[in-house]
Amino acid sequence: MSRQPSNEDRRVFAQALKQVGLHWQRVLHDDEFQSPNYFDLFTEIWLKAEEPVCKTDCYRFMPGVSSQTAKKYVERAVARGHLLERDNPQDGRSRLIALSPALKAQLEQTFDLTAQQLRQALECPRDTAA
Repeated sequence: MSRQPSNEDRRVFAQALKQVGLHWQRVLHDDEFQSPNYFDLFTEIWLKAEEPVCKTDCYRFMPGVSSQTAKKYVERAVARGHLLERDNPQDGRSRLIALSPALKAQLEQTFDLTAQQLRQALECPRDTAA
């Protein structure tokens, strides 16, 4: 029978999440990109591996906003250099989007830190007597 999480368990987990959030803020250096929608967008593109994704697919990566707002988010990220846009050689009517090399490296640092923080939170010895 597994035990219920204690308030200390929750505190350790909340501290780990806080550290990850602070790292994300340092990575992007821009309050405008602190929206969870950008995190969704960038993470989904990263998850698609090394291949660029169709620009219109990017709009679906942000379920928390309308497609019109998602279009603005993608355009803003392209304008700031976080995303790279190019012609689609297989379909002249569409455009492809990829992470900039700098953003890809920063995302990977964030994922590494997240994994480390969560491992530490899960391994943290806590008093299990209650």
